[in-house]
Amino acid sequence: MMGTNQLRENGFEHFSLDLDLDWRRYSENGQYQAIEKRLQQDLNNGEVLSKLINKVYLELEIKGTSSIEHMLALRVGPEDEDLDGIWHDDSSRHFAISLSLSAQPQKIKGGELEIRPFKRPEGQISISGSRPYAQATVFLTGKYGFEHRTRRVTYGNRLVLVLWVSSSEEIE
Repeated sequence: MMGTNQLRENGFEHFSLDLDLDWRRYSENGQYQAIEKRLQQDLNNGEVLSKLINKVYLELEIKGTSSIEHMLALRVGPEDEDLDGIWHDDSSRHFAISLSLSAQPQKIKGGELEIRPFKRPEGQISISGSRPYAQATVFLTGKYGFEHRTRRVTYGNRLVLVLWVSSSEEIE
């Protein structure tokens, strides 16, 4: 399913997650507080997202106590040009997960997540902004030499759950 070399070399890897029907229903109906509760249930009960986080932890050989922050981001197009993302590295975290909760990704334009080796424009890697529903992208931070940005949404509504995972252990 996952190859450490691909994640370490490219800075990202995609996963299709088998989310239960609650996730889709809450997303389609704009029930954002219910999504927050469902996320906590997942993390507390070792469900799909929790398993993905643990798998990445093992693959990257991260030790120490994990800390997970999250944000539910609804971006409605057309967004102003000044909302085009800036390059940053989230260096206080080990990796992040961007989970598409957009029910109709084919109706979205823009919102691309772009990843590149730190401050190397020639190494830029672009990831489609209209990821399928329940598609997760795991991506590395500045701790591993990568930075990222999210481009502005020019059409449609993009709903993404972002999780940032940190560890008490420092990378050498």
